Amino acid sequence: MQETIDSNYRSLVFFFNEKLLKEFVGLHLELFENTLMAEGDASTLLVFEITEALHKFTDSIFPYFHHETPYLNHFLRLKLQELLLHILEIDVSGHFKSILFSLYKGEKVDLEYLMNSYYLKPLSLEELSRLSGRSLSAFKRDFQEQFNTSPALWIKNKRLEYASLQLEKTHKNVSEISMEIGYESVSHFIKAFKEKFGQTPGGR
Repeated sequence: MQETIDSNYRSLVFFFNEKLLKEFVGLHLELFENTLMAEGDASTLLVFEITEALHKFTDSIFPYFHHETPYLNHFLRLKLQELLLHILEIDVSGHFKSILFSLYKGEKVDLEYLMNSYYLKPLSLEELSRLSGRSLSAFKRDFQEQFNTSPALWIKNKRLEYASLQLEKTHKNVSEISMEIGYESVSHFIKAFKEKFGQTPGGR
């Protein structure tokens, strides 16, 4: 949200989804090494001095309020992560870092949300388990219990379903779609597609 009173005052208010914050920590765990958990009664009001870099960041946000594009949510997702990095940089006390780390460690990320967000990304099971806040073995166990299948098979089927939708709704060719869902070989994609849907992609 933005608020402008006159040329001398304007404000930006950001609301962070809890899952996005956990995702951010999971993607940058190396920045949280040796971070202590925040105390339960610690103040949640933090005030920071604005830096030149943060000032330029805020200037870069305002155009998005008037920028119509189907990629807007993706741009804003990246900008929110950029803002978190800026705050970590000026968080001399480490208090904000502790709050984020406590949030991350306090609850595992929802697997359905995680997998629907990342199934098209070229991530290993180790990386997905790290993003979920679990060990690899716990990730596989929890996944099997929730989806009644393995992560690898779930991802394969989800990507093929996505490919089927792309063939129906877009003008992308088989080669483009196979590459988009992570198949280095078009022939392997066609074989997998036929095994799942009973016909080749070109037959749709």
